[in-house]
Amino acid sequence: MKTKKRLAAIILLPCLLLAGCASAISVEELLDAPALTADQSSVIEALSAVSEEKVTLKYPSSGGRRAPIQFVDLDADGSSEAVAFYSLANEFARLAVLKKTDGNWRLVSTTEGAGTDVESLSVIRLENSEGRYLLVEWSSINSRERQLAAYHFSEGEISLGFEEACSEILVYDADSDGYNEFCYITTGSSYEPFKLKYVDNGSGALMVMSECELNAEMLSPAYISSGKLADGRRAVLVDEYISDTEMATEVFVVSEGRLEAVELADGFDIFELSRRSSEALACGAYFGGDSVYIPSRTPPHEQVSAAGEWEYLYAIDGGNITSEGAALVVQQYGFIVLLPEGWETVSRPLEYADTPRYFSIYDGNLELEVLEIRVLEIGELAAPYVSEGYELLAQSGSYRYYIKALCSPEDYEFIKQHFALL
Repeated sequence: MKTKKRLAAIILLPCLLLAGCASAISVEELLDAPALTADQSSVIEALSAVSEEKVTLKYPSSGGRRAPIQFVDLDADGSSEAVAFYSLANEFARLAVLKKTDGNWRLVSTTEGAGTDVESLSVIRLENSEGRYLLVEWSSINSRERQLAAYHFSEGEISLGFEEACSEILVYDADSDGYNEFCYITTGSSYEPFKLKYVDNGSGALMVMSECELNAEMLSPAYISSGKLADGRRAVLVDEYISDTEMATEVFVVSEGRLEAVELADGFDIFELSRRSSEALACGAYFGGDSVYIPSRTPPHEQVSAAGEWEYLYAIDGGNITSEGAALVVQQYGFIVLLPEGWETVSRPLEYADTPRYFSIYDGNLELEVLEIRVLEIGELAAPYVSEGYELLAQSGSYRYYIKALCSPEDYEFIKQHFALL
């Protein structure tokens, strides 16, 4: 019983995951952990049986699957397998698959990973392929480079279907067929440009179907995301750091199985238009739905009197890019509000050093603040502001967001519909 208790203790429970613990947990560090489920205990016993050395579970440090043990039907036989990440003393991380027999989990296959730690795990379904693939990003303490590997489990064995160094990865349904494809950004250097590669299941095996070189100014990737353009096409958006203080965006779509850059008519260049501060907003679908916007510091025309004080949002519709308006963005407190039409030409944002977490928009024609936003922390009384006409609009974590507007009912309704947390 003592041995089982020590083995059980190396599992990190969901409550500890939420608390933000380390990515590797040993037996000795969790002797007093709460009791495990029978399945978890059985998996740990099976892993420990493979070696007399200490077993350390490895926790993915990012993504939606953070547990070191996952239960997934990998081979489409109707029963879930257990997928576990672990390491033995002074070894690279390992991937193991276990099956349940007579009520106990037994180890059926294991393979060494391409790093000392696990960055992320995705479980994907590919067209013309039975079961599911495990898409793993491996990382190592002394290296900034990550290794992307795709594994398939069939006939009791883990097989490596794909592997390459990467810096960012995106799993999404590129062609809306109900199956996953994925894109990733290769690691670049002064001799080799960064590339965006598109991978699908071709001729029964994972293949790079096409690739595109990213802009030569790119120093490193900032973010990679997907969403719908205004014309309905699903796109991959790559935000790129191009200097210590600046970033820009490139947009790609998959057409007839090939990755291609979105080109605009009339000589417009998405990359040039999207140049903005490296601290600025990333591309995203901010106001609900999955229609994406591209931020820019460039106004849609030269007559904007407050140019440079707003973030400007653009959408792509076919070969055209359209302005969706100007926005007030406060990254420090995590919110964005899109301005009603015309406000950007007559108003400017204000922030007062002696009034923390207070933001307003001042209309120069009316000579008054037409929108006020207060961000209240836990413990701050809201009653005094509510009595002044403030309305609670959103809350997240320790912050509550209150607004008050002196404008038309139509503009106020627009503001409430286009206020979003980042």
